[in-house]
Amino acid sequence: MTWTRSYVVQRAYKLFTVRKDGSIGSLFINRKARLPIGVWMEAESHPTKGYAFRPMWHATEKPIAPHLSMNGRQWFEVEIRDFEEFQRPDSQGGKWFLAKGLQIDWPLELCSICGKPFKIDKAQIKKNICFPCWRRNWETVAKANEECLR
Repeated sequence: MTWTRSYVVQRAYKLFTVRKDGSIGSLFINRKARLPIGVWMEAESHPTKGYAFRPMWHATEKPIAPHLSMNGRQWFEVEIRDFEEFQRPDSQGGKWFLAKGLQIDWPLELCSICGKPFKIDKAQIKKNICFPCWRRNWETVAKANEECLR
């Protein structure tokens, strides 16, 4: 693993469990805790049987972790501080961060066409479709309309 220590704030992504009541929590460690959105949280130590002791928040550079199930889970964009980065295999998401501080910003949606996570902003024209898929679809429709007008 390659480690780089940083004290700046970095945007990253984290997969959380989404409960039936809409609250979110960690996937494996301290699972019962309900985590707030928009509040800086410091990493805590919660030794858990069967898991390596790493008292830090885990996050990824991209919202990708093929080795983890998406059932009942959702990607969130987060900010991290005082973190170390390390490289994992692409099959485990590539670059990961271990951070002492984390703030959950907002959830990502899954594109209904390509299945990749994306952030919906206020200018989003069609929900549940990421911009690259929307653009490809729009270009196809525009070409078809252009040919009809000839």
